[in-house]
Amino acid sequence: MSAAVLKLSPRIGRPWAGGCYSGLVDDHHLIAGPLMVEVCDWATATAWARGLVIAGRSDFSLPTLVELAHLGATFPHLFRPEAYWSCQPLPSGPDIWVHHFVHGIGAAAWGRIYPCHAIAVRRTRNSEFPT
Repeated sequence: MSAAVLKLSPRIGRPWAGGCYSGLVDDHHLIAGPLMVEVCDWATATAWARGLVIAGRSDFSLPTLVELAHLGATFPHLFRPEAYWSCQPLPSGPDIWVHHFVHGIGAAAWGRIYPCHAIAVRRTRNSEFPT
């Protein structure tokens, strides 16, 4: 990543591009969107995130496990000490990975039909940064 892109990146915690900038995760910039008000099953949470349109942006989804852990470390005040849906199904079986924001638990398998919390995210590459 170029120094110019890093210099133009917003500060972590600042509103940006339809959410709140939360920094670099893997090879992309992560923008935290809204938290879903009610707990719900995975299909409802996925549809909710995909249906969001904020500041003209409509590319929201549920986060990966890595992104959830990053968001929890960056914005711990946002999360209740409960489970949050990821976008990642287990390699085998019908369950989905969730991240528990309870000390010592972390990732766990969760049945798609059970209620859980959700947060939406956007992922962006350098093309959204001015050069």
